[in-house]
Amino acid sequence: MNPNDFYQPAEIAALLDEDWIVLIDETRPRTAPAPAGTHHTNDTVLRAQRKPNTAAPQ
Repeated sequence: MNPNDFYQPAEIAALLDEDWIVLIDETRPRTAPAPAGTHHTNDTVLRAQRKPNTAAPQ
């Protein structure tokens, strides 16, 4: 598995249009143990919210 095959949160945030508000786009220390065989100590977190009164595309 190649990590470059996956979008990173900052890439997704850049794709969001003006109908979205990015609430969180940061790296945080991991609060739970990393999965076996990994050495992750941080998590990258993106939280976005659609602006009120903005209809979802159909």
